[in-house]
Amino acid sequence: MSEIMMGVLRMPDDLFWSEDPITRAQHNSIRKEAADALAAAEARIAEMESQVLLPGVMRCAKCDLRLLRTNLNLASGTATAGHSKTGPCPNGCRPLWPVTEREERKELQVLVDKYHDRIAELEKSSFTQEELNIIRQWHNAVQDRSPDYLNADGFDDQRVFRKVSALLEPK
Repeated sequence: MSEIMMGVLRMPDDLFWSEDPITRAQHNSIRKEAADALAAAEARIAEMESQVLLPGVMRCAKCDLRLLRTNLNLASGTATAGHSKTGPCPNGCRPLWPVTEREERKELQVLVDKYHDRIAELEKSSFTQEELNIIRQWHNAVQDRSPDYLNADGFDDQRVFRKVSALLEPK
């Protein structure tokens, strides 16, 4: 919708007519100011969306250490996300930087794609149908972020779990 609005606001002055030149000039200046304000607001929104930080999630640029800061509230018995201020890396290499939502989303997408490819490879291997069902259920649960795969029938079979875990490890 903003593209349509921008198109209307940026139309040539000749299309907006008025008998009075003062009224026409005021109308044109208002249209141009509105177009500039809309463009600036859209740019600011795009900038702010790229800077949404995940609370308490930090990363070192050199050693790729990932630190989750957590506040333990003893009075209420709850845990909340810690602050996202930069600080020194525990490994002593560089400062820790906050992680943005976009960075995290890209990383998670790469991880899901990697496991999706591994699942496709596993389906071609020598698993029984029951084992393949367990693997598919695990993969779907990871995509849905649901812990239901932990309670899956047959998932308590340690032999299958070890076999699936070994095959899912990156090569």
